[in-house]
Amino acid sequence: MSAIILLIFLFDFIMDIFNIINDNKNKRYLSKSLLMPLLLLFYITYTKNLNYYVIFALIFSFLGDIFLLNDNKKNFMLGGASFLIGHTFYIISFIKEIEVHFKISLFHILLIVPYIIYGIYVYKTIIKNMKNLKITAILYMFIILFSSITCLLVILSGKQQLILSFLGTILFIVSDSLLGYSIFVHKNRYSDFLVMLTYVSAQTLLVFGFL
Repeated sequence: MSAIILLIFLFDFIMDIFNIINDNKNKRYLSKSLLMPLLLLFYITYTKNLNYYVIFALIFSFLGDIFLLNDNKKNFMLGGASFLIGHTFYIISFIKEIEVHFKISLFHILLIVPYIIYGIYVYKTIIKNMKNLKITAILYMFIILFSSITCLLVILSGKQQLILSFLGTILFIVSDSLLGYSIFVHKNRYSDFLVMLTYVSAQTLLVFGFL
């Protein structure tokens, strides 16, 4: 059953990419809206140990997808808030996986430096152009970077099986950066395609890490 759902999910993803390439915005209301519910259904039917935080993360990601289908400030804010909550649930799910004996060392702290550098880069290239949305954008950036840092610490604590989820957090950072750049700096003909490709890949890897 789960294999069939995964195939349907992949087919829907291909159709959504096709709709992006052909600028079929109306058809995307269906193709994009089905992605997270299908991924969630796959997760529920495949895994034997449900992580309800992952389930809630996918539900709020679905809501974010729905809000961002419409291009206006209100929906952009609601979509961003939905994804922020979704990332928070992912963070909780990562924290619960950290081994109790794990202790943070200076080496672990140094691993955060690249995230700080990237955060500064994103602020200078994207967030500074967001005017009254700056504070919200900084909070969101902090959450997605913290999500990736937390997952990395889980892996270092001994849970190497979450390496796929960690790669998913990296792709999520890339996807959100591309989205922010396309909206507030410059959008090219490949922007929507790259945002969706990295976004769906990120969600898929995050879920597969918890299987």
